[in-house]
Parts: sequence; structure tokens; C-alpha cells
Amino acid sequence: MITPVADKSGPFRPGRFIINWTATDANNNVMTAQQILDVLPLASLSGSVVTDEGQTINILFILNGDAPDYPVTLNYTVAGAADTKDHDLVADAVQITSGQEISLPINIFSDQIAEPDEDFVITLATVSANAVLSTELNYTVRISEQDLPPVVALSVTQNNVATSTVFQDLGTVNIIANGTDENGDILTYDWSNSAVEIMATINDNSFSFEPMNNNLLPGIYSIEVSVSDGALQTNQRLMIKVAAIAPVLSALADSDNDGIDDATEGLGDSDNDGLPDYLDAVDDETLLHSEVSATTDNYQNLLQTQRGFSLHIGDLALQANRTGALISAQEVLDSNGQTAVDPNITNFGGISDFEIHGLTMIQPTAVVVLPLNEFVADEGASYRKFINDSWTEFVVTGDDNVRSAMKIDGICPQPLDDLYQAGIAKFSECIELTLTDGGPNDNDGMVNGVIKDPGGVGVSSESNQPPPEKPTTSSKGSGQMPAYLLWLLMILLFIRAKKRRAL
Repeated sequence: MITPVADKSGPFRPGRFIINWTATDANNNVMTAQQILDVLPLASLSGSVVTDEGQTINILFILNGDAPDYPVTLNYTVAGAADTKDHDLVADAVQITSGQEISLPINIFSDQIAEPDEDFVITLATVSANAVLSTELNYTVRISEQDLPPVVALSVTQNNVATSTVFQDLGTVNIIANGTDENGDILTYDWSNSAVEIMATINDNSFSFEPMNNNLLPGIYSIEVSVSDGALQTNQRLMIKVAAIAPVLSALADSDNDGIDDATEGLGDSDNDGLPDYLDAVDDETLLHSEVSATTDNYQNLLQTQRGFSLHIGDLALQANRTGALISAQEVLDSNGQTAVDPNITNFGGISDFEIHGLTMIQPTAVVVLPLNEFVADEGASYRKFINDSWTEFVVTGDDNVRSAMKIDGICPQPLDDLYQAGIAKFSECIELTLTDGGPNDNDGMVNGVIKDPGGVGVSSESNQPPPEKPTTSSKGSGQMPAYLLWLLMILLFIRAKKRRAL
């Protein structure tokens, strides 16, 4: 039997790939065929914003990867109580000519008439043939004349490169509080609750320091800013890691096994998820690694949230120098730096430390899927949260909820999939959490657009049940392909390659 061999194997991200197939018979006769594989990106429009009259906002149309061909044309519709007397947006199309996104500005009119809140929804209706629509197609804009709290996000750069870990030998660190106020009020910034060890230069929304010059020791430091519009304020905090010497990245290494060498990817954090690019195989903000290895498929065990939100590793994972959200029980530390034990509880599937960013007044809840590294082997499991320096059970209330499912061909179903069932069932491998900003399961306890959630699945250690065997399951189409189908595929590839050469 002759087995064709490809010089590239999946999984493939969106884009165009040239795959060379080679088949050799017993007499060393060699046949080659070239396959051009076009993987179409998903086009999405998702999220929400609350704005006042007289403002200009921007919304993003996003592809989850590069398109094989450009431009990508995206057609959208507009509907809602707010109409062309309130804003200048009408149904039309935008084009992405390169890259993965395009920003669409919208002007909100000021009519000087007191009105209740009004919403309008932009819907991504159709897309050209070089992309496909995702399931997330709506962006909601609320025009409100209420006094709205400021919105703030923190960004960190060193040598003009976005990063989450800074190095003492790479120069000045700049932290910017990107604050906006939809009422147009003047904002003030208070950084006084940041770590006192950092001798920073503060200029309004800018917080900068030289990690080498102020005797700052390597470690984890808290940066906190309070942004006020004179009546309302929003607090935002991040942990920044200071390391001594930046590693020298090699063009011969590929630490995240994504096909791009470490030196090319660099130390930056382009998707702002807390992982340096050379240790981050995905740049989709809705996805986050459990952990990364140079020798495994890093596209399998990914945390996932909905479009419009983004995932980051949490403070404990950053402190433990993890390459993803997965941490050990020994790395769950209280405010005194001591390991916080969950008494009489056995963990199944690992502990995940993550953050969800992008919550708003319109969308104060988010759904996230957590892949477990082993199935739940017992009845009566619950999701355990580390909050206020102690372990407690997830609070199911209001919109906050826990559901579970098994993996299909090693992959967890997407958020809100019908395969998820209430509670945590025996043999579950995927946990779906619905969380509310500032709710009982948000570790920071603040309505600030960010949900923090260290936690994992736990079962009482008093159970004496023997570990069960996991039932064998597979989806329709288990990934196994009969030999005759492999041969048929090879013939089709060869015919396609001949046709392409004839064009």
C-alpha cells in the first residue's frame, strides 16, 4: 500500500496554505501533487456600548484570521428605536482590504431634547465568498442621557511594545489608563493605590517607571487607577510582572508549536492576554490557552468566551509564570502569599485562573467554557471558587450559572451550545460558566467591565467510590478515515493540481 505524505498537517488557521503531497511506491517511483488549501475566516460583529448624544463611537468588524483573498466585503443592516434622527448610520457595507478588522465610525446626534434610553442594533447580514458568517452577528448601541460612569482599560508597553511582563534591562515602562466618558466629562486619574515600591512618574493618565533605576526587585506588583468624572468613578487594577533579564529568543525554536519561530514572534503581547507572543499560539481574543507546550497541539485545550469579550490569564497564573490559565493547587495564594487549601475537596480537571474583559451595562454577563484535563469521576461535583482569600462554592443566582458537557473529538462545545446541561455531571470534561460583572462570582467585586475567576471543579474527599471508567463516545465522524477514502482524496488532489497547472 502506498501512503501519501503531506509536508504540512493541521489544524490550520484561516488563510491560504500550499501543501505538497508525496507518494512513493516499492520501486521508489515518486509522485507529487500540490494542494492549495483555503481556510475561510469567520466574520463577526459582537459587543455593545452605552454612549451619550454628541459623541462619535467606533465599532469593529472582525475576522478570526487572515482571508485567503481580499477584499472581504461585509454587508450590515441597522434597526431599533434610535433612527436616523439620532445617528448617521444606515445599512451599507464595509471592506477589509488587509488584516483582520475594520473600524466603522458612527456619529451620535445631539438634539437637546430630554429622551429615555434608545437602542439600535447593527447586524452583520452577509459576507463575500472569501469568508463565512459566525454565529455572533449583532452589535448594540444604547444612547443614554443618564450620567454614565467612566470606562477605563489599562495597557502596558516597554520600548513601545505591548507586554504583560517587563524586564529590568529593556528600559522605560509606560502604563496608560485609556479612559473614556460617554457624557464628555473631564476625567481625573488617581494612581495612589498602586504598589509603593514603584517610584513612578505620573502624568494624568500616564504611569511610567524605570525598572532598573529605582531598585525595584523582580516580582509581581499591583497597579491600580481610580478614574473619576467628578460624580462617578471606575476603578481598574492589574498585576504587572517585573523580571530581571529579557530572554534571548531563538529563530530555531518554536515554543508554542505554531509554525512561527520565537525570534519572529518576540516578547510582546499583541492580543493583551498576559502571554508573550512566542508562547501564545492563538491571537483570537476570545480564546485562551490552558497551557502551552512546544511538543503538543496547542489548539485543543482552549478556554473560550463569546465575541465582544476577551480572555486574559489571571493574577495567580501570571505570578506562577504559567503559559496559560491552568495553575496548580499549590499556586493558589492568599493575600499573605500562603497556599490556600480547599479542605476535604478533591479537584478534577485542574484550576483555571482567568479574566474576562469587555463587560458593559448592556452586556453585564459573559459565558466562558473551561476545558478540563481529566473527566469528573464522581457524582455531586460543584464549581469551587477562590474569592476573598478562601474557597467557596459557585453561587447559582440570577444569570450566574454552571453547566457541563463532554468533549467531542477532544474539543469542548462552544459557549451556549445545546450540548451543555445544568450542573456538573459525572464524566464531564467541559464546564460552561455564566458570570456577572460585580456579581457574587466576580473575584474583584466591582462593576468595572472585568470579571476575575480563579476556580475549578471539586468533589468531597470523603467519597469512597472507586474511580469509574469513562464511557467511549464519539461524534458523528470520529476523525477516522477509511483507506479507500484516503486514496480517493489523493486522486482528487492530483486532478486539482493538474487543473491548476493548466490555468
